[in-house]
Amino acid sequence: MPEPQTVERTVVRFPRFSFCPTVRMGAAEYKFHSEEMKRSLLGAILCLLTVMLHVAPVSGKIATVYKGGIEWSVNTVSKTAVAVGPSDKTYGSLTNPVIPDSVSYEKVNYPVTGIGASCFTSFKSVSGTITLPKTLVYIGKGAFKNCTRLSGSLVIPDNVTRIYDEAFLNCTGLKGTLSLPTSLQEIGVSAFAQCGFKGKLELPDKLTTIGQSAFRLCEGFTGSLVIPESVTSLGSAAFSGCSGFNGSLNLSPAITEIGGYTFSGTGFKGELKIPAKVTTIGEGAFKSCTGFTGKLVIPESVASLGTYAFQECTGFSSLVLGKSLKTVGGYAFRDCSGLSGSLRIPSRVSAIKEYAFYGCSGLMGTLYLPASLQTIEPSAFTATQFSQIESLALTPPTISKYITNPNYPSDPGYYRYAFTDWHYDNTKVLVPAESLQKYKTHSVWRNFKYISALPVEPASISIDKTEMTIKAGETDTLIATVLPDTADNKSIVWTSGDESVASVDSDGNVMGIKVGETIVTATTVNGLTASCTIFVTVPVGVDSFESDDSQKEIFTLSGLMVLPQSELAPGIYIVREGNIVRKLIVR
Repeated sequence: MPEPQTVERTVVRFPRFSFCPTVRMGAAEYKFHSEEMKRSLLGAILCLLTVMLHVAPVSGKIATVYKGGIEWSVNTVSKTAVAVGPSDKTYGSLTNPVIPDSVSYEKVNYPVTGIGASCFTSFKSVSGTITLPKTLVYIGKGAFKNCTRLSGSLVIPDNVTRIYDEAFLNCTGLKGTLSLPTSLQEIGVSAFAQCGFKGKLELPDKLTTIGQSAFRLCEGFTGSLVIPESVTSLGSAAFSGCSGFNGSLNLSPAITEIGGYTFSGTGFKGELKIPAKVTTIGEGAFKSCTGFTGKLVIPESVASLGTYAFQECTGFSSLVLGKSLKTVGGYAFRDCSGLSGSLRIPSRVSAIKEYAFYGCSGLMGTLYLPASLQTIEPSAFTATQFSQIESLALTPPTISKYITNPNYPSDPGYYRYAFTDWHYDNTKVLVPAESLQKYKTHSVWRNFKYISALPVEPASISIDKTEMTIKAGETDTLIATVLPDTADNKSIVWTSGDESVASVDSDGNVMGIKVGETIVTATTVNGLTASCTIFVTVPVGVDSFESDDSQKEIFTLSGLMVLPQSELAPGIYIVREGNIVRKLIVR
């Protein structure tokens, strides 16, 4: 069998001399750098000797080999072969191509480790199912881009660590399954975008990077998707338009950013959990993901919500915004009609962008606006139905407007604000007492018919003791103080951490039940707390009393109940009769 056709390119490198000019001989280049030596006879002789003797050469050979309808680049130094493209002699005839494990050159087999950049780009006559070699390490940029006649399933071999940008972009004929190897670490930009794969997509555990648009518009994937814990980078639009996914989405806890349109238009269902390390949710990241349901919690790590981030996510039922959030982007939750109840804007937010909550018709509770809020942009809350707004801002936030019809700029009927006439007529507004007049005279806030002062809430609570020691069967009283004195509701709820050790009533009266330790807590109407540690000790002395045995309960100090008719052994007991608790010492 004749050897495959080869074209050799020889690369020879020599030590760099500071006294010789540049000399070229064939494919080899020898560089000598002294201009003076170019005019020197001695220099010429030295240069000639160097070329003739090949002083200390370091040489390698790259051969071009044509085999199996493919052009190969064989590197005799690295001992590898890389596919370069279709052979000119068989151009247009690669059907069901099988990329071999090795290529023979000068009777030596060189393992195939790569598919070169643009190797088969737009080569429409490459058709059928492709088989890749087990020796493969990488697939180059655009290697099979626009090979629309490739078909069936695609198996990436186990040794592949990197799939470069656009490697299989627009291979629409690949309508089988996609199998990725456990060795894979990086998927490049648009690597599989617009492919026709079907079935479940399983990402390997060693994967660290998923590039921008990596699987964009792969509409055939179904089931759930797990982003492995190893993934730290998730490119924008990575799964945009993958509408076939119909299971859950589990995100890697290592992800710190969810880029623009990463999951927009996907069909995932169930609860969405944003990882705790995420700081940014980009523009349109989950736009039109109508299948998500339940409560959406934006973690406290998130500082920015991009424009359109959750627009048209109609399945969410409630929303909790993280405390670190500074910006709510325009249209961020537009038409999330499933959201219900109240909405609390975090304390660091200074602006709510246009159309941020437009069309969230299920929001009918209270809208809580923080003291930091400065601006509410047009249509931010149009079509919501809040029954009440509580604003902590001492200066009324600016409610900006824009003109819906520029032909009539002076007609107020053509202005569009954050709120509508429905809000002005139906929504109660509560503001700080010292700012009441500012809101009532504000150019926009004054349109609300019902504006009144916020009730003064407790600012602090304290207990007169941090520790209390009482004997089992005895009582003592704790006194709580709520400030300021002007608080409208200074009610306190008392609770015991362990009522089997000590109980407490609504007036702070603590009763020791058995030897032990517990904590009694006082809580205000707005959730402020103060606490006292209670130590219950052994009682001393003897109490005698008469009672109906059928109505009393007797306990040991460890809390074990003793039958009333039993003969009591010497010791200390707690006797409870109705609301009366006494100690009993039997000698």
